[in-house]
Amino acid sequence: MKLNELINEVYLPLLEEKNGFHILCEPEFKSSLYNYLSNWEKIRKKEKNYTPIPPEQYPELPIAPAVKNDFEWKWRKQSLALVEKQIHKKNKPLILDLACWNGWLSNALTEKKNEVLAVDLFADEIDGMACKKFYKTTWHSIQCDTENLNFLKPLFDVIVVNHALQFMPQPIDYCNRLKKLLKPDGLILLAGINFF
Repeated sequence: MKLNELINEVYLPLLEEKNGFHILCEPEFKSSLYNYLSNWEKIRKKEKNYTPIPPEQYPELPIAPAVKNDFEWKWRKQSLALVEKQIHKKNKPLILDLACWNGWLSNALTEKKNEVLAVDLFADEIDGMACKKFYKTTWHSIQCDTENLNFLKPLFDVIVVNHALQFMPQPIDYCNRLKKLLKPDGLILLAGINFF
């Protein structure tokens, strides 16, 4: 499916392409997002316990050698198994990978011939959508306000909230809003639920 077929027409003028992914943000949100990301990336680079994944290993996630002993990646491997188990009966479903991070789940699902739209706030080359260039598969991806997805049409067979529900201010309300993006027999999967 073409990307413009997934987006409500009134939002199409906001859509722009950058580094292999798209950006769709209202001007006010875009300004605050870029300020937030600039500060976040500075903090991320100073973290002493973070070792970047070698680019050639991204296609192997969540079981790449660089992450084989990492608890969080073992957890993501379980999430992938859960998602694959739930969607195996659907014929080439259209999947929304919500909070796609570095694209690991989008890649794994696309390899299985699913159609994927990935959305997230993050767009850098360590944890964000710019990592897309390290994969051999292709999928649509949009940097956007993940709390406000009104720009999307209700066309999705599956929505995967990818290890991110705990970051939403009102999780139950958020899930109820996500239901509006599903086809009548659609499914929401909450992967990696972890509340602080």
